Amino acid sequence: PQIRPALRTDGKDPNLPDSLKDHKDLQDEKGTVDNETEDAVVHTPPDPLWPSGICSVIVHQIVNLELENIKGSEGNRKGREYEPAKEFGENTEEESKKLPTSYCTIIYNDQLVYRTRAKAVSSKPIFNAGTERFMRDWRSGIVTISVRDQRHRQHDPILGVVPLKLSDILQTSSQVTRWYPLDGGIGFGRVRISLLFRSIETRLPPNMLGWDVGTFEFTSARILALNYHSHAKLKMRTGGSSGSISKTQCRSLAEGDGMFWDITKKDGKNDVRLPVKFRYRSPVVFEFHTAGKRSA
Repeated sequence: PQIRPALRTDGKDPNLPDSLKDHKDLQDEKGTVDNETEDAVVHTPPDPLWPSGICSVIVHQIVNLELENIKGSEGNRKGREYEPAKEFGENTEEESKKLPTSYCTIIYNDQLVYRTRAKAVSSKPIFNAGTERFMRDWRSGIVTISVRDQRHRQHDPILGVVPLKLSDILQTSSQVTRWYPLDGGIGFGRVRISLLFRSIETRLPPNMLGWDVGTFEFTSARILALNYHSHAKLKMRTGGSSGSISKTQCRSLAEGDGMFWDITKKDGKNDVRLPVKFRYRSPVVFEFHTAGKRSA
């Protein structure tokens, strides 16, 4: 669709105070604008009338990448009692045995869609890699970039994570290139990321605008089983997860024509929540397990 002129903004960060909005160092990088379409992209946010589109994410590079020193000082401290136990300031070494072998993963709405190549023992890895994927609704979409350290014979630890909520990032333009700090892991550094969203002319039904990954949860206070007269444990499972309700919560209905399981939340004991990976293709199976029977 054509970009609506009514949505055009000045391209400045609305979160900054008025005294700093015109400061050049605080403006997002616009790059080289060659035509009117590119100028409209960097000054116009995505159209809420067309929430579905193609989202492009590119991870350019990371600087000052290093592992957290969790051991403190190393070696003999004699004669160095008054020196700091840990190094401070940004890392200036480009190569060292203590540096991580890093790679990045891009996650769209909690689904892994891309992984970069690993860059060996470097504090300034350059990736310049990314992907494009269809996103159903940019207003609720979240893109997560995680940086991991590739290690042999063990799980790759997370050096840092950058969550990007599109509705917060794309307030004044449809394209953003910024530096983000790495947080939530065992490392430090800053990563440069470019984000671009372009709408397509399609309107999905409201029930299809959500994420594929979700949680199946009961909101009612009880589960009824009519024409069933045995005290049993109730087990529920989906494609990749399962949960159960103890038979101590099973009681007979006052009318005498069935049973019910009380699932009112009591200190989180009866809180049945099942993770679902494919929201539209996951069945929910109910199994009744009675005493003395090995199978349902």
